[in-house]
Amino acid sequence: MTSSLTSAEPKPRARIEVLVAYSVLALVGAAFFAFSFQFDFTNSRGLVGPGLLPRVSGLILVILSVLLILQEALRGSLLVGDSGVAADSAKPSRKTVRKLATVFGLITVTLLVVPFLGLIVSLTILVFVLTMFVERMPRIPSIIITVSAGVVAYLLFVVALQFRLPMGILEGIL
Repeated sequence: MTSSLTSAEPKPRARIEVLVAYSVLALVGAAFFAFSFQFDFTNSRGLVGPGLLPRVSGLILVILSVLLILQEALRGSLLVGDSGVAADSAKPSRKTVRKLATVFGLITVTLLVVPFLGLIVSLTILVFVLTMFVERMPRIPSIIITVSAGVVAYLLFVVALQFRLPMGILEGIL
């Protein structure tokens, strides 16, 4: 009786769209890795250079993508609730489309205000608007996430990596 139940379940198989997605990720990682050699891995003082992040993250992305491609090709995938219906057949809801359009619009506005407000301030405001108004998170968690994102971005890029970012109105202050 058990065999009849298991025979009715769909067998996992490699899905071409998943393989293509992982392959694209591998290519993006390979491009980051390859182009990172245009930049120094360390600077003249022996500190982290601008080539470190794209080189390491590109390599990690390639390795993980190849592992996922192998997993998909060898074992296939069958997700819980996967009925074998193509993901493309389901139309996105109006809410999803509206949210996606809002996010793209906000990213565009953020890019336009970077010269005036600076990159870190602009992205910090974007995080706040996304958490409060797009994702509708409660106020306190939104503020904590926003402040944390801004502080981490500043410490990572300006202090630790010493990148010259557009600072806008904060030029000379920070």
